Amino acid sequence: MTVRKIDAMHKYYGYGSGRCENCPHFRRKVFDRTYHKCLVYGDSNSEATDWRCGYTACGLIDKPFPEDEIRIVKRIERGKVDDGPLPGQIAMEI
Repeated sequence: MTVRKIDAMHKYYGYGSGRCENCPHFRRKVFDRTYHKCLVYGDSNSEATDWRCGYTACGLIDKPFPEDEIRIVKRIERGKVDDGPLPGQIAMEI
């Protein structure tokens, strides 16, 4: 199963009502063609952060995202899932 960027956003922030293109965090960058970006997920000059207008929005569609918040949503390579702590890390139960 392929893990998409929007799946990570839904997992962390939940589902919102509407589409990403109506979100205040959604940006269109126009150069030789138009590129779409989600400012919460990340905005770089790479296709790795390209976004689709038609995605179902995450839970931040109606909420402000503070600029000083650390972005926790991690970019996951296609087909790879984070299964737990890295070797050498301590797993803690809360």
